[in-house]
Amino acid sequence: MRQAAIEKKPVRVLIVDDSKVTRAVIGKILQEAAAQVKIVGYAEDGASALKALDVCDPDIVILDLAMPSMDGLTALPLILKKKPQTRIIVCSAASAPGAEISLRAMSLGAMICVAKPVGTKNPKAIAEFKSAIKQAVLGLYDAQAKPAEGVRAMAPDLGSFRPKLIAIGSSTGGPNALIAMLKDLGKVPVPVVITQHMMDMFIPILARQIEQETGVECVEAVEGLLVVPGRIYLASGGRHMALKKSGQRVTINLDDGPAENFCKPSVDVMLRSAVEAYGGEIMTVILTGMGKDGLNGCEAVAKAGGRIVVQDQETSIVWGMPGSVANAGLASAILPVSGLARAVRNTLMDVTPRGVP
Repeated sequence: MRQAAIEKKPVRVLIVDDSKVTRAVIGKILQEAAAQVKIVGYAEDGASALKALDVCDPDIVILDLAMPSMDGLTALPLILKKKPQTRIIVCSAASAPGAEISLRAMSLGAMICVAKPVGTKNPKAIAEFKSAIKQAVLGLYDAQAKPAEGVRAMAPDLGSFRPKLIAIGSSTGGPNALIAMLKDLGKVPVPVVITQHMMDMFIPILARQIEQETGVECVEAVEGLLVVPGRIYLASGGRHMALKKSGQRVTINLDDGPAENFCKPSVDVMLRSAVEAYGGEIMTVILTGMGKDGLNGCEAVAKAGGRIVVQDQETSIVWGMPGSVANAGLASAILPVSGLARAVRNTLMDVTPRGVP
């Protein structure tokens, strides 16, 4: 029996930037990216964007932050209040102050941050920007188009499992989920390692935000750094974070190998190395994110006897990474972000600190 083809509606995009040239460039990039992208409007500041919402009815707003009249940080919560289902991609300056403001925007509800290239004479930076903005729009569009899946955990329950390491992987929407979970988790008697897909300029700021919000020391991974209980380690941008065991000591190894799953750093690299260093004594958490990075690593964790919990679809911005693990039957629990910390904490009830300081 022949099935009727399902025609997807194009994703409607509103571009907000005070630079006419930048608006035109982003519009051209997206129009050339795919037929399912439709530019429905342009706005020069936050106030104009708010007026355009009713006329354009966008699915996605690409929002600059530094604008006259009404800046992006002021407009962002107003946009979401007026159109709560709108997905916002922040597109702002590739500078330290720009990165700081961009992460503040994520705490207000932005989904993704894409940094504008500095100057127009760096072909690599321009190519990376084009790729990032296309992936952001198409990734959010694909996530919205997919229906909810009724998946149930099939892996062994957490029971009396007692880990020596907590390993977390996340991507799109991850910073907010990470901070929420880690605040609930508090300081734990084992190390915590995190691979979050982000541009390298955002990583030190995210590490600082995690430390400020949780009161737990959070450091960006550097080569040779000793992994000890009670500390959070965040993968640096542009290199994989691997764990290396020597005797009773575990240290950070920064791997400059090729990207995996189009990601560098990759959750898969981190998890495979964690299995080599800790065997199956690993508690893995997969948070919201596009794609399937972490699936192969979770297979290695499960095979070694570790446990995995994933964020549920309802609270995930994109249920790609956690969904792939859940669909593979590897998750011991599929939980809202508010329930993940409790699941992890319950496995640590009788764990005493281990490791060499």
